[in-house]
Amino acid sequence: MIAGIGAAVLISPPDTIGGCLQALLGGALGGLICDLDVQSSTYCRDARVVRNTALLLGAVILFLDWKWSTGIWDHIGSHLGSRQLLGLGIFLVITIAGKLSSHRSFTHSFLALGFLMAAFYFLYAPLIPYVAAGFLSHMFLDLLNKKPVEIFYPYKKGVCLRLFSADGLANRLICTVSLVFVVVQMWDIMWKLVLGAAGRF
Repeated sequence: MIAGIGAAVLISPPDTIGGCLQALLGGALGGLICDLDVQSSTYCRDARVVRNTALLLGAVILFLDWKWSTGIWDHIGSHLGSRQLLGLGIFLVITIAGKLSSHRSFTHSFLALGFLMAAFYFLYAPLIPYVAAGFLSHMFLDLLNKKPVEIFYPYKKGVCLRLFSADGLANRLICTVSLVFVVVQMWDIMWKLVLGAAGRF
């Protein structure tokens, strides 16, 4: 999730509060949805912790968006209709398919990414680059590990570079660097926004 947010901020640095919230929400969603297919009890427990954290983060982001009127809630309220229901339907199909598939298969594939982009095209298009960045960063990091990733699903042949272990030191280091990058970038963006707002008075 942290690497997903970091990738979202890196590829399209936001320059507004609304952009910051979109990068956080989209990067987190894209980074998390890949692991809907986790089956083992240990991974499930870890995934639940991450998902609950993401839900809390999402709730905070949507509250701040409502409080500061940065655009997400306004868009949902003014465009709620058949397109959004279609997007939600596609998203639900992705989540169900992910829960039913084996680990590092459907939800780690370009096919799933295509469906995900279609879902957000109907739901809230400005999130697309951030969700894609989060998703692709997760795929890339998993490719570095020792278990094959079926990125061309439904073609069953997986790909992996066998450089690191999923729970090894390198993986933790990447997450730590991503976290520091996100915090520094968000601090820098928010500071510039505060200075810009102060300069107008």
